[in-house]
Amino acid sequence: MWYLLISAGFIGFSNHAYKIRKIAEMSGRVKTEVIFHPKKKLDHVKATNKLEDLKKCDVIFILSPNHTHFQYLEYFSLDYSGYIYCEKPPTTSIEDLNKLSRLPLDHSKVFFNFQERFGNLRKILEKSLKDGSIGDPLSCSILSTQGLAFKENYAQSWRSDIKLHPHGVAETKAIHFIDLLSILFGNPKDYSYLPTNRSGNGTAADHCNFSLTFENNLTANLVMSYAAPLAFEFSLLGTNGLLEYRNNCISVRTPRDTFDDKGYFITPPIRIEAEETEKERTQRPLELSLEYFLSHVESNHKLPKELFEQSLDSNRFILNLKL
Repeated sequence: MWYLLISAGFIGFSNHAYKIRKIAEMSGRVKTEVIFHPKKKLDHVKATNKLEDLKKCDVIFILSPNHTHFQYLEYFSLDYSGYIYCEKPPTTSIEDLNKLSRLPLDHSKVFFNFQERFGNLRKILEKSLKDGSIGDPLSCSILSTQGLAFKENYAQSWRSDIKLHPHGVAETKAIHFIDLLSILFGNPKDYSYLPTNRSGNGTAADHCNFSLTFENNLTANLVMSYAAPLAFEFSLLGTNGLLEYRNNCISVRTPRDTFDDKGYFITPPIRIEAEETEKERTQRPLELSLEYFLSHVESNHKLPKELFEQSLDSNRFILNLKL
């Protein structure tokens, strides 16, 4: 039982912000002290329209639309000494990203939520790379899609507006996987990129394709979409094996040198590493990301500086994208 609850202020009220707030509250470690909205009168006993009310909290959660993240980080950089949990991306312009690195923020107390860093997929990828199951990684393919752009309220949301969401699905979905691959294989050194609007709703890109080459010469193809049925597939081919995430199951086929009784190559045996539901695939990394952050708050420990720096690197890559 946690006797000393972390007092938290939340910027953002609905959808993803609501999900994170509920996970934090259900952990038994966080007490919601303030919920802020700049204009609306929220139907909540802890609601406020005064941003300064959040400064009394141990932690501030910035869970607002992407284009507002920097303004809040800038505001709290002046005289707030607590911890900050901010949804990715840190900023939506290269100018603001450059300013962010110069703000008087204590980087050891700022956490950007790149949740794929904490899921089963990363854990099993690292294990398979370390134990030789995969061998030398050669190529990767990632498909992550859902039909958000066809929902009735999408056209009126900030996600559909290219002025507020300039790189569209790339900055909200693709950034997670580019960040994960960059951690494992070094930053991208070459790429091609094609964003399109396939739903006809709004002006922002709701579908994109990437072809990337990373520092260790891994090549990767990514298809990310808000304009297709729900699907998630991941595969990493190496010189000794194949890791796949398909139908909510992570499996590894290894070793390469698997033969029949005549000495011909055959498909390597399959080893199931993990099975999970769709909800577990998306929510568990979020829970673990939040758990990681809260554990540092509770112990008053510094967050690793490389997490902050990698977040900015992944953000910078997206902001510098050119067709």
